[in-house]
Amino acid sequence: MITKTHTIILTTPRFEIPSNLNVIELLNELIHSNLVNIDYFGSELDNPVDFVDDEMKEEMETTSYLTLHFDQNASDNIDYDIDEDSALNLVISLIMERQIKEVIVDEKDVDIYIY
Repeated sequence: MITKTHTIILTTPRFEIPSNLNVIELLNELIHSNLVNIDYFGSELDNPVDFVDDEMKEEMETTSYLTLHFDQNASDNIDYDIDEDSALNLVISLIMERQIKEVIVDEKDVDIYIY
């Protein structure tokens, strides 16, 4: 069976990632405080384009990205065309109901692998 992987990228104004990061608390707080936007929701991203202009660089430097990678179980039906509230509810559901396998943190971004 081939497992389809999905990606949700949330953006928020850049903030310092706490050293004692609790991913579930962080995401819950950001979502419930309306501090995130959905930048991307779809199948796993291919390698990003190498070309980045000055405007894109500035946005990347002033934004924190919270990227969730997750697989689709046989019982899951993922609809990429859902509204933002439904997608954010999906994020909360994923972090509460599934196991976080890996978290990669740098100075301003977090990658979360949920399977």
